[in-house]
Amino acid sequence: MLQLRVQDGTDVYFLDLYEEANIKLTLSIEDITTAEAKSVFSRAFRVPATGNNNQFFKHAFMISGIDYDVTVKKPAAVLVNGAEFRSGHIRLQKIYWNGDQDKIDYEIIFLGETRDFASALGDTSLCVLDLNAYTHTVNAPNIELSWEAYPSNIDASGTAITPSYTNGLFNGDILYPLVDFGLDGNPTSTNPRIATGASHDFTNNDLPVVRMKPMIRAKAIVDAIFNSTEYSYAPGGFFDTDEFKQMYVSAWGDESSDRLDINLSNNLCTYIGNQNQGIGPSNSYLETPQLVIDPGSNFTAGPTVYEYTVPVTGTYQFRGEALYLATSSTTGAPAARCRIYKNGSTLLENGNQGGAGTIISVTWSGGLTAGETIQVYVQETGVSDEATIRDQQFKCQQAPGTLNVASQFDCDYKQIDFIKDLLTTFRLVMAPDKINPKEFIIEPWKDYITSGDFYDWSDKLDRSKDMILEPLFNSQTDIIYFDHGEDKDFLNQYHVDQYKYVYGHLEFDAGNDLLIGDRKIETIWAPTPMTQIAGQGSSSDWILPQVHTFDQENAHLPIKPKTRLVYYNGLKPITTTSPSNLTWRLQGGANSPYNIYPLISYSSEWPLQNSGQILNWFNDIGYWGDNVSGYPAQAGNSLYNTYWAGYISSLYDKNARRLTATFILNNADLQSFTFDDIIFIDGNYYRPEKIIDAPIGERAQVKVQLIKLLNFRYRA
Repeated sequence: MLQLRVQDGTDVYFLDLYEEANIKLTLSIEDITTAEAKSVFSRAFRVPATGNNNQFFKHAFMISGIDYDVTVKKPAAVLVNGAEFRSGHIRLQKIYWNGDQDKIDYEIIFLGETRDFASALGDTSLCVLDLNAYTHTVNAPNIELSWEAYPSNIDASGTAITPSYTNGLFNGDILYPLVDFGLDGNPTSTNPRIATGASHDFTNNDLPVVRMKPMIRAKAIVDAIFNSTEYSYAPGGFFDTDEFKQMYVSAWGDESSDRLDINLSNNLCTYIGNQNQGIGPSNSYLETPQLVIDPGSNFTAGPTVYEYTVPVTGTYQFRGEALYLATSSTTGAPAARCRIYKNGSTLLENGNQGGAGTIISVTWSGGLTAGETIQVYVQETGVSDEATIRDQQFKCQQAPGTLNVASQFDCDYKQIDFIKDLLTTFRLVMAPDKINPKEFIIEPWKDYITSGDFYDWSDKLDRSKDMILEPLFNSQTDIIYFDHGEDKDFLNQYHVDQYKYVYGHLEFDAGNDLLIGDRKIETIWAPTPMTQIAGQGSSSDWILPQVHTFDQENAHLPIKPKTRLVYYNGLKPITTTSPSNLTWRLQGGANSPYNIYPLISYSSEWPLQNSGQILNWFNDIGYWGDNVSGYPAQAGNSLYNTYWAGYISSLYDKNARRLTATFILNNADLQSFTFDDIIFIDGNYYRPEKIIDAPIGERAQVKVQLIKLLNFRYRA
């Protein structure tokens, strides 16, 4: 017996199905033409509008009924003879109504866990990720502590420590590396350059702590993203490897600046509205229901109250604004303004009046006591026939508190895109565990494929049906471009200007006259080329990232950098000889001046080594040059060679084949089936690519696509 069980809060429904109908599922985990992760299964089918089903769908077919929200997904599972076969979620897609037959059907789509995970994240940005556990004061002791993260074998004083993944600030999850972000304005003794050779450099003056910007361990971000959903990833996979724990993601701010905005505390917030809101001569709340950022959860976003509750006593700054729209056929002039109130009754600031079609705004700064509330109201002050506002915005743009590291992320970078970038970078497979479908197995393709169970399907092959054996490369393009995001710092820009491609670019050319076209494999995060610190010559080994512009006047100007993914290489000695015994200084540092520095790079090993892993598609030129003794400009394994070469070879090899055939399969064959399994047929080994329209709950003919495994020998 086939059943569809749906969960709606605490209520459980068993939807009625057509007796003659079967639920058919198409199973796959990736598209080999794009290498993108897919939902393990998907299928749309109809169910009748019975009394039971109508109750669940809230009589959505009735014109006068309650509309069922078609954007809502509900957890669901297909049961075969009472046993769960597959779980996922359903959405209502369409309603079919035939008046002559007096028949109504609901069309629902049943989707697997990967799609559901993506839906759970939606369009949420990294900058609203809950990282409140990492809020901290930006000071020299915390910065020095962060340097002890793995693989450091010394602390800031130079004392030996045992490397550990739990060393450092927040067990190594927060890192403050030495990076040159340029300089706003002219250098002075209080605003020194990260450079050597002049009296105003940080070798002679204390570098303010706000010139150090944080990075967050990539695993900590992944964990926070998964913790925001009902999903998890299986322990022991790629995200638990030592290599991944050594990787960090930049949190360098969302604007062009050489320094960390210390006012970006965990008590800031921004809310917006884009609805038309009618206003009149009396105060009305500025309606801002949509969250942009509010890590401290200090703002009440409607529906009847819109106000900020002060969490701690201190100095604050608030701003409200909206686009004022009005029409008037009278002799009066339309006008409106925003106003800021405390505790709903004390006027703090009147904004300037604005006419129709203008932005009206108000800003106030001052001291507040914990527990007080702030409201922004809008009021029509002129005469109009109809007055509305839209594009509303409420901001707490200055507040006391500790640093909220999530606020330093690029707010245009979505959480789901970050996960996709990791899947792309390391050619990861993301597949639900067959025992617990809400737990994902996440492994590099090279480790996942053929790691499952062995099945001999020779006797299941329906030999009365055509079998199609075709070259696999027919489904591929002639050229694949591998790229990271393009950024505007001077090394990345120079590389594009000189070589026409992003740093670390790789071009795969199949060299097959039968193929045409091209496609891209790319990430949003940008590469991080490096060179000597300013003021050092071509033989100096003081090398670090330079994230700024460089013009003819030798001005190093800040940029708004794209997100970076790098390795932390630990504290490295400064062994320059020009001049010798160089040190640098940090404001308030207990161990300043330092003859060591915290280094990040695109390589797991520093100096570069042939055994190291680099985070570029291609082992590109090292911009520190060939004159640095013991520091090769090119060495290490590229992302392509480590994670992608085997996969690409399996698609483009002249002997690679896809077998499309019909098999007689039953529920038991598909119940335990996963895409890391090995399928044996007539003396050949295959990996499954796709199972098409498999009827659930019966033994039936099923079309299956398999990819031949090359040079594979099974060992039980």
